[in-house]
Amino acid sequence: MALTLTGALLWAWERAYLLALLSLFLLAIRKKPGLFLLFLLTFLWVLASFPPPGLGPQERKLQRLKAYLKGPLEKGPFYKKGEIIILPEGIKGLFYFPRSASLKPGQEFEALVTLKRPRSSLNPFCPDFSRAKRACGLQWIGSVKRLKPLTKYRWSPISLLRERLFRFAENLSPEARGLFEALVLGEKINLPPKVKDAFSELGIFHLLAISGLHLGLLLALISILLRGLLYLFPTLLLRLTFKQWLFLVATPFLILYALLSGPTPSALRALTMFALWGGALLFWRELSGLDLLALTVLLILLFQPEAVGSFSFRLSVSAVLGILLFRQKFQATYKGAKLRRYLLETLGYSFAAMLATSPWLLLLRGAFSPWAVISNIIFLPLFALFILPAEFLAASLSPFTPELASWFAEKAALITRLPDLSLPQLSPFLPLGGFFLILSLPFIFIFLFGRKGLGAGVLISIGLFVFFYRAYQHLQLALILDVGEGSAAIVKAGKEVLLFDAGPRRGNFEAAKLIIIPTLRKLALKPRKLIISHFQSDHAGGLESLKKAYPGLKVYSPRGNEKRLSGAGYQITLWRDPTFSSANNASLVSKIELFGRSILFPGDIERARERRLLSQDLRADILILPHHGARTSSSYPFLRKVSPELAISSARSVKHPAQETLKRLQRLNIPHFSTKNAGAISVIFEEKTWVCLENERRKAPLFLRALWPYLKTGCKPLP
Repeated sequence: MALTLTGALLWAWERAYLLALLSLFLLAIRKKPGLFLLFLLTFLWVLASFPPPGLGPQERKLQRLKAYLKGPLEKGPFYKKGEIIILPEGIKGLFYFPRSASLKPGQEFEALVTLKRPRSSLNPFCPDFSRAKRACGLQWIGSVKRLKPLTKYRWSPISLLRERLFRFAENLSPEARGLFEALVLGEKINLPPKVKDAFSELGIFHLLAISGLHLGLLLALISILLRGLLYLFPTLLLRLTFKQWLFLVATPFLILYALLSGPTPSALRALTMFALWGGALLFWRELSGLDLLALTVLLILLFQPEAVGSFSFRLSVSAVLGILLFRQKFQATYKGAKLRRYLLETLGYSFAAMLATSPWLLLLRGAFSPWAVISNIIFLPLFALFILPAEFLAASLSPFTPELASWFAEKAALITRLPDLSLPQLSPFLPLGGFFLILSLPFIFIFLFGRKGLGAGVLISIGLFVFFYRAYQHLQLALILDVGEGSAAIVKAGKEVLLFDAGPRRGNFEAAKLIIIPTLRKLALKPRKLIISHFQSDHAGGLESLKKAYPGLKVYSPRGNEKRLSGAGYQITLWRDPTFSSANNASLVSKIELFGRSILFPGDIERARERRLLSQDLRADILILPHHGARTSSSYPFLRKVSPELAISSARSVKHPAQETLKRLQRLNIPHFSTKNAGAISVIFEEKTWVCLENERRKAPLFLRALWPYLKTGCKPLP
């Protein structure tokens, strides 16, 4: 019942209202109408509490306020950032402080802050993380202009303990610090990128995030110690059973561990499951399996309905559900020898968890690791028997003997010294929405018609695959990605895929890893050529990551001498001018012509370079505004020469696109869209040219927006 309600809330979050009502109908036919009415009212209440989809207003306001720092400040390339609580309302926010700022967790401060609502990149089949953040209470992003630290602190025992553990971690090596903070404090910000990449490729990244698995491993350690204690004092078993003693002894440690981690949604789920399991045992009742998971989910959603928007919660519940379903089936059918049973059961649990979580991983990363089944069998015992005990010892000993604690933490970090394996990952063979539809149709037909529907579902899936595949092969598409203040575009010219610029890289944010590569995977695209306008970090920050992800990628830049590139159905003209000392003005300018239409990518050129280009054939139907729409670019002569039917700016900062540039476009009657307001902007070339705004596309029902680009959802024809 609770899992059905979870499904209804999940579909409501995605605005698939018919599926949400279907979930509630399934609940109604199994229970009394009164219960259905109760859950329907609950569903409507939760639906009303969800934040609206899309970008929403990006208002900025300068405000003087008082707040206190919730956790330690994290260092960025040009700033420090930290989670804060605004007083007196208690509203949660994320503030960016000057590098010189010095605040401790719990410390109050007064500041002059520019506030804006949370905003995440919006690209095809990419979740809106800002919406999930708003649902979980993160209401404001702030840029601190003036800071006045106060002497008042808002201490709690947990925050004080977290601060001391963070200070201990600062003296460790980068790998040891990142692993310690991830496994003890739930913070992965300092994990080296190569460690994250290696664990993701192996399918064991979940081992680095505090979850039910870690609480379970801690519980196993406590269980071993408790068995030794009860062996010495067996009379204790005359009062309570072993499981009851385990619940009483382990509960304080598990609560402390969960609180140290935040707690994360997955840790909260595991702690709730353990509390319900142990509470039932104290009353001499047994609660396990699907009943335990369902009751846990129901309790969490009653108090925190927005949890359905958290991918951590979705992954955690899906993994446990997959394991429980496999366990039910396996125990009912397998009667073999113990050793063989153990091996098959272990493999089955790992495979079931991987299969259950794969849809969410595809939505997050565009791929999932097929190596997870074997990797978990190898690495789980290592984490259970060595890594986690060493980290727990390091945390426990850090206040008393920091040297010994550091030794344990450094030894645990040996697990991070994995070679660069570059293991292949599984990704969809069609755009993600169509891929999900094709795979789910057989299961839908089985649900509707029983086993007799399997054949029809498979035949329809095969037919849809052939139709989608042929249509996608001939699609001509230009996708201007929403990568923040930077530039990256994907052009699909029939069967060939090209990239224009590699997106920004600033601190821990790299658009290639977080946006470009996942989007390519979700769209089932493999680029063959990459054109870099110039080597500043906002245009070429992801170059190395793209070359690693696609080893055969050919790169063209201002340093080459090619003048033309061509392929089946497209032609690219390149203009270089190395005489400029400015990297912006020396940008490689490129124009691609396909399907009788053309797009001009001018990089970051300014007026001086624009004047030199006026003698060239710059005419283009679509212009990507130079230098993100800066006022020093897009001069009147240049705009008249290009004479575009549409101008697009890839920008996110306050000053881009500049008001002066927008006025020039308006006076020349050139329509303009910006990724700052619209998210990713797609242009589909057919008999008509279609312009698709991601923000508009997301307002459509789930089924319609899932079948983009086959359905022109959120698209309008270009005159």
